[in-house]
Amino acid sequence: MGDALKKMAPRLRKMPPAVTVPQSRERILAIKNAKDSGQMFFATGGQHLNSDEFFQARKHSKRLDEDKSFQDQKKK
Repeated sequence: MGDALKKMAPRLRKMPPAVTVPQSRERILAIKNAKDSGQMFFATGGQHLNSDEFFQARKHSKRLDEDKSFQDQKKK
């Protein structure tokens, strides 16, 4: 009876996952902007996520926040 379900399953992906080059700026920004594990999987193209890229992405967002607060203080 599994043949009945086989017809309903999708056969092709509509869009292939994004493949970024490891240790590139685009990949780090994509990891930074990922809100869940599916988006992170899409950003890496199914490759392994190493800790360097993850920490660089988190540090990048922290630096942007610090820069924004510094600019606000500078305006005051």
